[in-house]
Amino acid sequence: MGNQSLVQVVCAGYEGLFNESQVALNSWAYERAEISGHRERDVNDKLRTLQRDFLKAWALLLNHKRDCEVCQVISTIEDVHAETRAAALRAPFPIRAGGNNSRIRFSIL
Repeated sequence: MGNQSLVQVVCAGYEGLFNESQVALNSWAYERAEISGHRERDVNDKLRTLQRDFLKAWALLLNHKRDCEVCQVISTIEDVHAETRAAALRAPFPIRAGGNNSRIRFSIL
């Protein structure tokens, strides 16, 4: 599964839209880096077009995730797991306050 979320693995529609948004973002970022410092009108128009393409792809992805039942179920499962991990990290951990004969005090992160 690598860096993919469970939603990407289970829902082909989400995965396709996610990949499209990443391509649009990478294109926009690449061109922005390549032409930084240029102030010609056509350069600015091209950047605005690439930005618009990315924002459209990202909006389609977010709308899909909101409207797709599979994505909603998987997102809920991922949220529950994230909350469980976060709660485990907030559990009290013993911290020694000094030397070997010191009392143990508990600290909540």
